[in-house]
Amino acid sequence: MKIDFILRIKIIITVLAIFITAVFEYAAYDLTKTAMSNLYWGNTGSDVAKVQARLKDWGYYTGAVDGFFGVRTWLAVRKF
Repeated sequence: MKIDFILRIKIIITVLAIFITAVFEYAAYDLTKTAMSNLYWGNTGSDVAKVQARLKDWGYYTGAVDGFFGVRTWLAVRKF
């Protein structure tokens, strides 16, 4: 009777540990996925616009923040 209770507690703890580990692994994977995305010539979107805005704030980019990775963005990245 007491052994069954202890076994149940061990199983519950093990299942919780596996669940918690899975949640944190998924969260860590998602963070590295977004942190390691690369931008290339021809890319468009909000990520490019963020890079352009940051480069413009730092004085490397003089064009319009339009979200298109073209010549001006490429030159600004090279200067950086």
